[in-house]
Amino acid sequence: MNTTEGKEKLNNLIDLARELSLIDYNESMKYAQEARALSSLQKDTSVWVTASRIVGQLYKRLDKYKEAQVILLEALPLADLRNLIKERKKIRISLGSLFAQQARYDAALKLLFETLELCQMDGENQEFYIVLNNIGFVYYKLKEYNKALSYYLQSLDLQNRLQEYYDFESDLLNVSLCYINLKDFGRAKEYVDSALNSCKTHCSDDVILNGYYSLGEIFLNLKDSAKAEYQFVKSLKTAKDLGNHRLVLDNIVQLSHILISQGRMSEAKTYLEEAEVLINNSASFNLEIIKIYSCLVAFYKKLGDFIQMAYYQEKYISIKDSIYNEALTTNLMKVEAEHLQKENMARIEAQKQVIDLTEKNITVQRWVNILIGVIAFALLIVIMLLIRINKTRKTINEALEKKVQERTKELQQSRDSWHKAYEVKEQLIAKATTEIKSSIATLKGLSTLGLKQFKEPDAIQYIKEVELTSGNLMSVIEVFNNKEFTQQA
Repeated sequence: MNTTEGKEKLNNLIDLARELSLIDYNESMKYAQEARALSSLQKDTSVWVTASRIVGQLYKRLDKYKEAQVILLEALPLADLRNLIKERKKIRISLGSLFAQQARYDAALKLLFETLELCQMDGENQEFYIVLNNIGFVYYKLKEYNKALSYYLQSLDLQNRLQEYYDFESDLLNVSLCYINLKDFGRAKEYVDSALNSCKTHCSDDVILNGYYSLGEIFLNLKDSAKAEYQFVKSLKTAKDLGNHRLVLDNIVQLSHILISQGRMSEAKTYLEEAEVLINNSASFNLEIIKIYSCLVAFYKKLGDFIQMAYYQEKYISIKDSIYNEALTTNLMKVEAEHLQKENMARIEAQKQVIDLTEKNITVQRWVNILIGVIAFALLIVIMLLIRINKTRKTINEALEKKVQERTKELQQSRDSWHKAYEVKEQLIAKATTEIKSSIATLKGLSTLGLKQFKEPDAIQYIKEVELTSGNLMSVIEVFNNKEFTQQA
């Protein structure tokens, strides 16, 4: 098989394993194991890591926790070495969930906090809110309900922001469980109702299972044993149908408490024996096993069978001490301290970047302020120049106005003087004309008399010429008078 054909076959095997992983675990396991073996022969590390992770997750779903742990722990170092970011996150999430179910809370938190750091570097995505949810689960099991609530709410908020609702209803139910343990039953009921209303048409079996359980917890805390028992019985049946052994044990614990408190010992014994069979068949839920042993102690104490009570008391103490010991507390404190230190370092680094950015902004702002000052100063000079120019222009305009007024006054005076001279001239002309007319009239009169008195032809001829000349002169004066009249008109 050449390299190209081998790579294509590996990819096909991985695709088949992924597609079948939610439908048929055994079929999916077959293809994943084949891909794991083939990638090992071809020395294809990235495919081998992916195939190993799928195999580990399938073992976990099949309740083969030891096998799952071995495979995942084997794949993790190679994923880190090759820096396969997605696989590094997914393997850590699977191992963290596995360790949490085994009550190895320190190891679970360490892995999940590492995953949280990888998610923060890789940006907000599906793995981010899954790891937040898993951290919430660990703190819930540690009875750190406020911390658990904080992480569950962060997961819900992130799903809303991304508009990806991978396990939204389950997160709502997890929040309700936190509020139950914080004795806020009103809010707890709100979140249960929100979860069930969110998937009205078709809720997944897991949501229905956890919904029944949450309602049972609420009614139990409200001292309504009948309703609580009804919900736990429905949750137990659904858990059995789904093969969810952890919820089977959790429901048996709650039902046993109710039945023992009511003295219904035979029914309680049936449930507890069923739980013991499950534990003996290698159930790995250590916290739930502790709770079952606690119920068995209470059961035999009420029956007065102190031998059996002591037997289960010893088992209870033994497994509890193996889990809740000083080493766990120390490791938890160490893991949390390391995570807080990393968060603080990241916060300090972020603050440092903010300070650096602020200083840069201050420097830029300082130069901007200087530039604004220079521009303002330049504008001030321009304004002053404009004011001065305007003032000068105003002075010039005023001087021109004054000059125009003076010139106008001079022209008016000149016009008035000319007009007066013209009137005097007109008067003189009129007077001269009158005198000339008078003289001509006198000449005409004398001519008329001369014509009557003188008989000599020469004299008569002279007199006629004088009369003619006087007539012509009179005509000229008349024409002149008419022109003057026309001009005046």
